[in-house]
Amino acid sequence: MARASIDQQYKDYRLSGDADLVSRHAPNRYATGRVWVNRSDNSCIMADCFNDQLLTLEGEDTAKCIGLWLAEISVDNFCRR
Repeated sequence: MARASIDQQYKDYRLSGDADLVSRHAPNRYATGRVWVNRSDNSCIMADCFNDQLLTLEGEDTAKCIGLWLAEISVDNFCRR
């Protein structure tokens, strides 16, 4: 059973790192990073999502941590306010 993603506040954004299954029959996972923008009405929208299908990992926790790191890189390099 998959566990929840890792969430973290970073600068003015909410980041999440996740581990998406490559397939139902393989243990490997894609590291996925998502960047969310908090809005004034207490909702949020996804500003960016990144995963690389060549970057697959066996460990779910490792994939989530790398996904969170990818989201941080995205904020530092592409998201401006």
